[in-house]
Amino acid sequence: MSLFTKYLEGHKEVIKSIDDSERSQFQKGIGKFFVALKVIFDLVFTIVLLLVALNWLVG
Repeated sequence: MSLFTKYLEGHKEVIKSIDDSERSQFQKGIGKFFVALKVIFDLVFTIVLLLVALNWLVG
């Protein structure tokens, strides 16, 4: 679980750096949106990969 925690902490740091930047609110929002979207895609990919591996082992 430590690897997953470090992964999320890294993305939290990226979002914090976006907040601390000198960009407009719109650009900050777009940056946060893309970071959140990447986390969601990574998690979905991981879950699908685990389900396929589990199906291969059981079936």
